[in-house]
Amino acid sequence: MKFLKLSVILFAAAGLFCGRGKTERPPIVDMHLHAYSLADGSAPPENPVTGRPSTSRTTTEFREASLAALAHYNIIKACTSGPSETVA
Repeated sequence: MKFLKLSVILFAAAGLFCGRGKTERPPIVDMHLHAYSLADGSAPPENPVTGRPSTSRTTTEFREASLAALAHYNIIKACTSGPSETVA
């Protein structure tokens, strides 16, 4: 019986401690982000991870999708490369 009580207490404690911090992503600094300018209507470059292009068809849509991804992954700063007018 003592073993059962101890097991219940240990599982409860493990559940409390293991569940902490999983709802929030830690802040990230991205040191490799590309800024692209699209000719309206043309397909953006393929994502190097997925191999698929974005569904965005304008520079504004592409920028908004990039900013949404940064927010989703809690990327608080990003070192961006590309043409200066596009980076700005």
